[in-house]
Amino acid sequence: MLNKRVAQTLGVLLLATAGTAAISGPVQAAPFPTTPYLAGAADPAVTTLAAETGISVAEARQRIGWQVPAAELDEQLRSTMDEGFGGLWIDQSDRGRIKIGITRVTAAAAFTSAISARRLGGVTDLVPVQHSYASLERANEWLGRAMAQVNDGKGADLTSIMLVNKNVVELRLPDGEALTAGQREVVRHAQAMFGSMITLGTWSGRVYDDACGLHLGSYVCDAPLRAGVRTYNSSLTAWCSTAFTARSLSDNKWYIMTAGHCGDAGEEFWTYQHVTDDFHKIGAVHNAIDPGTSDDDMAIITINNVAGWDPRPWVYVKDGVGQGVPGSSEDQDYVIEGVSTSPVGTRVCMSSGNTGTSCGEVTGINHNGITGGKAEANYCRQGGDSGAAVFSGGRARGIHSGSFAPGNFCGNALFQGAVEAANKLNVYIVTG
Repeated sequence: MLNKRVAQTLGVLLLATAGTAAISGPVQAAPFPTTPYLAGAADPAVTTLAAETGISVAEARQRIGWQVPAAELDEQLRSTMDEGFGGLWIDQSDRGRIKIGITRVTAAAAFTSAISARRLGGVTDLVPVQHSYASLERANEWLGRAMAQVNDGKGADLTSIMLVNKNVVELRLPDGEALTAGQREVVRHAQAMFGSMITLGTWSGRVYDDACGLHLGSYVCDAPLRAGVRTYNSSLTAWCSTAFTARSLSDNKWYIMTAGHCGDAGEEFWTYQHVTDDFHKIGAVHNAIDPGTSDDDMAIITINNVAGWDPRPWVYVKDGVGQGVPGSSEDQDYVIEGVSTSPVGTRVCMSSGNTGTSCGEVTGINHNGITGGKAEANYCRQGGDSGAAVFSGGRARGIHSGSFAPGNFCGNALFQGAVEAANKLNVYIVTG
């Protein structure tokens, strides 16, 4: 626990970091801070944030804009600050400000230097926390190994998630289900070993895939091939959705990304073109990493006819009207300009061939004790959304995988990080 002197010193540093100054006379609300980073006015993360919260589009552009350097800062601090770093998150309840947990006051100067170097001083706060990010990660990894020994994968499993903004790892017990003796031992040992680092929660007890769309829909496109359209299996049944276009790091071949559970290597996928009023083959799955064999969920489909499909680094963003997730405007060629990780609190959007486009915040990371594994978010999703693109601010952020609970609703979504997926599949995501 931080002592009183450390907390007081950190309080002074918080004021210095935020650039506040003493004023006389009536206290007025501070103007919304600006940074050099500005997201596009039509970005669905911007428009949905403004629609949901009632803020101006100008403010929403700022808040989404600084998410990109915030993710870069997070990666930098993880690798350089060791046990002094308590994690980075974005607090949407505090106007999207960046929060950085700090465990040792002696490291504060280095933190403020890194923040200033990325020109984020006016929107970043240092927050005293008890546990370092590295220690949370170690506890979560221990849980991952221990849970793998006692879960049978048939339901009523234990799982875990890192809640960086709460400075804890949440160990989730299957709601309403009796634990096995082995699971009870994992819970007991975790609480004894990690103490206040561990908090207990509940969940439905299994992960549900969001494959198997039930009907043909309108979220398809003629060429160019892009993210956010519906795919069909070889029997022409609506099945999954497309994520980002990618190219091999070994031979530069073209692929389109999707979820690993959508199909095994060799399974063919098709999509529908309005111009010909017919289905056209994309190609076969080249490589798939399926959650049935690991906690990862990622795949790449070979694009057979590259000239005909003319793949582009685009996402098909849908009009939110009528989806029950309003706020987005149609953009058939939203450009992916880069690839990014997504700290807790990052606003992301999912664009699929079934639900359409929905946006929400990242609520947890490193699902099931897997460092660099799936993240949890609260956007809306349903069957047929597996494999969809998760993005915001012009950045590819992930591939939609599934959810913690059955049914079609908002929240409890899981997505695979785009950075890890590209690395494990030996491809790079094409950007424009």
